[in-house]
Amino acid sequence: MRKRTPLPEGDDGRRIADMSGVEAPSLFGHLPWREKTPPAAPQEPDANALAPEERRIYMWAAIKAALFTAAFYIVGFGVLIRALIWLWSLGH
Repeated sequence: MRKRTPLPEGDDGRRIADMSGVEAPSLFGHLPWREKTPPAAPQEPDANALAPEERRIYMWAAIKAALFTAAFYIVGFGVLIRALIWLWSLGH
């Protein structure tokens, strides 16, 4: 049997949370044939859920915002590359 090492100063030895039942995450645990628990029963629709038309409006707004951001970065990198090519051509 091993000897117990003394507790560090400030540690009174109490257990805060029992972690003995916690399993390590599995890389393939989300696959359907690896499920350990049966799927949950369908729940009632949420009273705060969005209507399909509202959901479509929010999705399009998010897509437009992402496309605007992407266009901003593409134009910015284009201007940067053009400026660097112009600076490089000054040296020749």
